[in-house]
Amino acid sequence: MMFRCLFFLCFTFLCSVQASEKSVLVTRAVDGDTLLLEDGRRIRLIGIDTPEIHDEEKLRKESEFYGKDVDKVRTMGEKSKAFVQGLVVGKKVKLEYDIFNATNAHKDKYGRTLAYIKFDCKKPPQELLEYFKARGLTFQWKKEDVILNALIVQCGYARVFNKFHFKYKDQFKQFEKEAKKNHLGMWKLDNTDPGNF
Repeated sequence: MMFRCLFFLCFTFLCSVQASEKSVLVTRAVDGDTLLLEDGRRIRLIGIDTPEIHDEEKLRKESEFYGKDVDKVRTMGEKSKAFVQGLVVGKKVKLEYDIFNATNAHKDKYGRTLAYIKFDCKKPPQELLEYFKARGLTFQWKKEDVILNALIVQCGYARVFNKFHFKYKDQFKQFEKEAKKNHLGMWKLDNTDPGNF
């Protein structure tokens, strides 16, 4: 019951912020936390970190961090990417920037644009529907201007990227805590699935 209320209150708060530019088409998910837009920009989603799928050195470090083998980390990374693809690839989205990144022109050290992605999500992801249905709970879904970054953490496909400050850090940390507690996404307890942590 508390998760339902917390989810709705925090998500409503996150969805109330205005975007800062026109809509643009997402053409590809590079991985679970990086997108390619039709105008050529690479977007690094602020505040989240999904399991690695490309870089072998990063995979090794994440394997140590999670205490899981490299193949399991890569499999979960692929699931995170598939989750994001299903939500926003081929759709128009809006970018919202964070004041904490203004001094570096909203770019990371790789030249990617740092942003929150807002989009219209007609229905909640299956992971959340299953969670609430299994517990006999209902909740209100605000389908306009959903923040992708938050949704990925809420559904358990990313952890909070704590290395840098960002304006929604406290909310994202609460979303991660709830996703772990409720065994969503990569935090599921089903060890028969090679992608679950």
